[in-house]
Amino acid sequence: MKWNCYDLFDYYDAKAQGMPKLQTEAVDMDAVKKRIYARVDIEPQTQRSHGRLWKRVAAGVAAVTALSIGCNLLSVAAGYDGIHAFFESLFIEQTPVSPEAMESLVSTPQVSSDSTSGDVQFTLLGMYGDQSQAMLSFQVTAQDGVELIVDETSPLVTYAVVQEDGMEEQLSYAGETCTLHASETGENQYVINLFLADLDLQGKRLDLTFQNFYTSRQIQAVSDTVQETQNEWRNDYILETYGADALDCLADGELPDVFSVDDWKAYWNEQNYDALTQEQYDALYADSDCAVAGVWHAEIPLNFTVADPINAVYDGGEITLQTLSAQISHDADLCGDDQMVVYELMPTDGRLISTDDSADGETDAQRVTITHYATWNDDKTVETEILCYEELIDPQEIAEITMTQYTLYIDEDAPEESGWVVTDEQVIYTVS
Repeated sequence: MKWNCYDLFDYYDAKAQGMPKLQTEAVDMDAVKKRIYARVDIEPQTQRSHGRLWKRVAAGVAAVTALSIGCNLLSVAAGYDGIHAFFESLFIEQTPVSPEAMESLVSTPQVSSDSTSGDVQFTLLGMYGDQSQAMLSFQVTAQDGVELIVDETSPLVTYAVVQEDGMEEQLSYAGETCTLHASETGENQYVINLFLADLDLQGKRLDLTFQNFYTSRQIQAVSDTVQETQNEWRNDYILETYGADALDCLADGELPDVFSVDDWKAYWNEQNYDALTQEQYDALYADSDCAVAGVWHAEIPLNFTVADPINAVYDGGEITLQTLSAQISHDADLCGDDQMVVYELMPTDGRLISTDDSADGETDAQRVTITHYATWNDDKTVETEILCYEELIDPQEIAEITMTQYTLYIDEDAPEESGWVVTDEQVIYTVS
């Protein structure tokens, strides 16, 4: 899925939230995606992302086999130690809760790659995934005399998934950088994780490029400049649409009460602000002196070893159950400023997979930790929920799926009585 800047406004409530920023900041990918997909913070509003549990296996030393293709500097890890090094290298929030149970899913494909730098080497430690998500981890090795600082030096990254016919879908967002973590495998070695979420990853190619390392101060300066430009776009739009009085009476970061999210998103597209944002990032980084120069490019086949998915249809949408995720589609009108949908998936062993994080403590021990995203078709009429598990669940183990629809009730005379009320509940899937 493409992380469009204007999607920041989905499920946005002007009075409750004020004005969100219009661009992705210089933070890690997970924080950006959370901000893009987070709903309005009104209890018990469903959140688009959930807290994660972290657990790692003991460290191992990766056996590395370097590819010899031109000036290639991207390598592949091999062998049992490579699998353990892969799980030890996972730092981002989507880290699996039981990595030892995931070992059968990990692969390290043969990678064709090229590079323009001899100062830094990238090693693909491994990956796993299914149709909806992919986790990849890279070891980064700096040559003697090359200084990379954890949490202070980051490369730019761009990536897209490519179909067999050559059509590609850009998944990275403008100005995206990767967080550099410390590695326990050796001196001058670091780790970069990359997590992908999309509707159809299985069988495609990942076109991946890391380019130049910049300091956190440089990244923040670029981000601030882009933010200033987007603030100007926002203010110009408010002035043109609602008049000078509407703009003058707003505190910093606020929106007019009559602000239309849909109209603003349409205007954003008409002005081609996504492309203009990318152009500004490119120009600003080109004018910055990078800490380490170089381009590292690879094409990685996304062929995952997982159980066959289960596909089902219910009255209102479609369901796809996979080893590491589920996809459920519904009419986009079911979610908005005052409506939302919560799904509960119930495996046969009593665990609970839910898009609602407000369940009571009695069920917390049985809750499956997930990363929850959403995407839309081209005309925004169908929304698809993507639930990425952080543990392995056989699609055959899902016994039932329940869909609950909520409507926001607001009592202006008694605000404490306001909240989400159930308007419909139905079982949309049962195991055959």
